[in-house]
Amino acid sequence: MADMSKQHTMTLLPSIPRVLVLDGVAESAVIKLRQLGVEVRVGPSGVAAADLVNMIMDFTPAAVIVRSATKL
Repeated sequence: MADMSKQHTMTLLPSIPRVLVLDGVAESAVIKLRQLGVEVRVGPSGVAAADLVNMIMDFTPAAVIVRSATKL
């Protein structure tokens, strides 16, 4: 079952043109995305809510990957 999930993820990723990665996502994940032809921008960890909104508005990514989040 894990293999099917992994396969689905790999077929989905090439359709996402731009990804904004925040808060220490594994470097191997960023490398894999780039190998698949996805444009990846890595943002800093600990981004304030207002700054995050500005980053998303400026970059207009198709996806945002956040490894962890704190409760506000």
